[in-house]
Amino acid sequence: IYFSAADPVAAQYRFDHWTADNGLPQNSVREIVQTREGYLWFTTFDGLVRFDGVRFTVFNKGNSPGLATNRFVSLFEDRNGDLWAGLETGEVVRRHQGRFTTYTQAQGLPNDVFPRLADDGQGNVAIYYLQFTTDDREEIYTRLFLRAYRLSGDRFQPADDVSYTFSMPPVSLDESNKLTLGKLVDGDYWVFTSRRVLHLQKGGGIQIYSEG
Repeated sequence: IYFSAADPVAAQYRFDHWTADNGLPQNSVREIVQTREGYLWFTTFDGLVRFDGVRFTVFNKGNSPGLATNRFVSLFEDRNGDLWAGLETGEVVRRHQGRFTTYTQAQGLPNDVFPRLADDGQGNVAIYYLQFTTDDREEIYTRLFLRAYRLSGDRFQPADDVSYTFSMPPVSLDESNKLTLGKLVDGDYWVFTSRRVLHLQKGGGIQIYSEG
């Protein structure tokens, strides 16, 4: 992981390089969030990590009650300061007042993988799962549906008001297998593949960025 700081006058940059040698559980970081407390949080496939500017603290199933796996993928801080993390297996973890709770199918989440986390427009977390529509031969993806869920009481309920359907440029199954985590920004969805970046707009427009 690299971070830089610059003096606005001198415009000189300093880069810090952090790896497993400095306390990260592994060198591959999926997502980064800075919380209102000033901490940097990282998701990795070997634990959830907090950085205070000096040292890393790793939270995993071996040292933190409420965690059932170490494979974290996405992060979000809600308006109350609770930290939410999506798991590779589809469950979602909430850190509230220093304690972790894992939400599963028993609390209304679907049996799916790689949940995306975003703001529901009111500062609350919305949990998104992806569904693709293919052509008649089932070889090309043509549309993307983001199914949203919102916590109500102690269960998650479908949230149609913040669910989205996007048109897509033709994406082959081979290219789709190399999709990385996308990002929902102001109702638009950004998709990153091994070949290009797709900006899917909520009004139906599409922008494509690729080499050359």
